[in-house]
Amino acid sequence: AWSGTIMLGDYDDYAKIRKDDPITLIAGGEEYRFIVDGKQRDLEEPAEVSLQINLVSPTAKFDAPRCCQITKTWEEPVMASEAAAEVLPEFIDWQIVDWEIPAFRLGVENVSPIKIVAMLAEAVKATVETTRDGDLYVRPIYYRTTEFFYEDAVPDHVVDDSLDVFTIKESYSVGPLANRIRIRDVDMSYSDTIEWIRDPDSYTDGELRAFPSPYRTFFDAPVITTSESPWVTLMPVEEVEYTIEEPELVEIFDGRGSTKYPVYEIVSVEWESTPLPNIVFEPGASGIRVTGAEFPYGLLRLVYKTRYHSYRLSGTIDRAAQFLMTDTSGV
Repeated sequence: AWSGTIMLGDYDDYAKIRKDDPITLIAGGEEYRFIVDGKQRDLEEPAEVSLQINLVSPTAKFDAPRCCQITKTWEEPVMASEAAAEVLPEFIDWQIVDWEIPAFRLGVENVSPIKIVAMLAEAVKATVETTRDGDLYVRPIYYRTTEFFYEDAVPDHVVDDSLDVFTIKESYSVGPLANRIRIRDVDMSYSDTIEWIRDPDSYTDGELRAFPSPYRTFFDAPVITTSESPWVTLMPVEEVEYTIEEPELVEIFDGRGSTKYPVYEIVSVEWESTPLPNIVFEPGASGIRVTGAEFPYGLLRLVYKTRYHSYRLSGTIDRAAQFLMTDTSGV
């Protein structure tokens, strides 16, 4: 938000001004809309009087102590921009990527509307700002690197330190840049696994299944190596998505459970114990959890879809071989 101060020279003006009164300040030919945030009076001697009013952008009404705090859980999927518009009914210029937030993933307790919008913006390295007119907009923190547009930029103002009296303190640092982002609502760690399916009539040939978690394509996936090269031949075949037909028994302990393979879609749930509400999962991970349960413990049988990379493996050795998934992305 914009903020400012004005020094007054008249007691009558000071007495008339009240908190939250609208103020329009014209500086450099541009108008700034404010509201009065407070007043200060300093009278040390009859001839030395200091009268000051403090200003803040009108959007301060969306933060404490000017507004009510919000406690809410979004029980249906919602777009980030729609959630922002719900808590801030006034227009917001949403200049960043929009994404869908799954059910029961967005919840707040005693949080002001402006801080909810700021929380959504921070998820994609963005920030909330106020225009001079007092309107809100959400923009990326880093539009672009400055070196690419300074030469062609048309300045809004030109300040000459030989003509204009200014005190300037400046620092410059290189900030982080990114050309791709991935939005997650839970922490994700790499937990790749490998499974070996031997051909019924062979001890050395069969299918090697690689389960990248989180999922990556053949192009982005870790490299599979073996300690028995060159006696073992490994050939990529295809990317497979299939359903675990036999229901898998999963134990929910303190609201969390784990499946044998990464989960991409839940097909059916059958509870062996008292049903628990709100099963949530991160696609590509082998963990599931429940939210909103008073006693988060139970047993369920789960049918779900998973994905893997299929490799055709053949070899000539008659002993066990070791296979490793090596991530070469440098991340």
